[in-house]
Amino acid sequence: LFLAMVTTQPPSTALRVPHTVSLRGKGISDENISTFCQSLPQSTAHLDLSSNEITQEGVEQLVNFLKELPHLRSLSLSDNRIGAEGMGHLVPLLAQGRVEALDLSQNEIVGEQLAELPSETLLSLFRVQACDLRGNEIGDAGADAIASVLADERCSLKELNLSNNDITFAMSSVLAAAAEGGGEQRLETLSLDDNRPPPATLGKLPALIGAASHAGLRSLSLRNMELDDATAQHIAAALCLSVGDLQVLDLRENRGCSGKGRTALEGLGRLKRGLTVHL
Repeated sequence: LFLAMVTTQPPSTALRVPHTVSLRGKGISDENISTFCQSLPQSTAHLDLSSNEITQEGVEQLVNFLKELPHLRSLSLSDNRIGAEGMGHLVPLLAQGRVEALDLSQNEIVGEQLAELPSETLLSLFRVQACDLRGNEIGDAGADAIASVLADERCSLKELNLSNNDITFAMSSVLAAAAEGGGEQRLETLSLDDNRPPPATLGKLPALIGAASHAGLRSLSLRNMELDDATAQHIAAALCLSVGDLQVLDLRENRGCSGKGRTALEGLGRLKRGLTVHL
């Protein structure tokens, strides 16, 4: 029963094998994942395995099959239990360079374990263009490890979501890496919602945001981070004075930004052509 696939095809290929396969919430586990993999069509381009019961052991089996899918471009494993070890098992697949988008949100990935992975393994994990790591336990240890990869010129990541990961001091490391950039392909979209930077880190944010915008960051989301009014004013000033590529700044759900800071950001949105500020 778990092999009942939800598939979609472009109109011109309606009579061919599916290009998108969704097995979200089908009860797939380490024990039955091999049986499922044998039924995957060769033309699968987008595979959704979210909300199942897959652990690191299942990922190791999964990768052996997915490596043989020549058209695979996106993989979602969100809401499973693969952990940092499971991330490491994905390297042989991602090293092929075909997968462009990877969703590993809510997977019990612990930052200390992530930081213990070899640097080349971490770099291979970010061969994708978009990576979603929301709702894990990345913390400062994992965020610092990710920042070191972002600064590597071989990193090709363009979109990264680290929301809701208990990141505090290391938020400045991630933004600094976005500002420094790696190679020609720089980070363009960064989400850090629902983290809690301390006052010392908040003080660094304005300059780092301005530098990241100058380096090519186009979209930054800092929702529900307890930004205060003073920090909001400094962010507005930094972006007003900088020449950069930032097009979207999302600061919604920051209740401390309600006075002069909010006014300054509203003014920034009107003054800075091409920049949308969400408050």
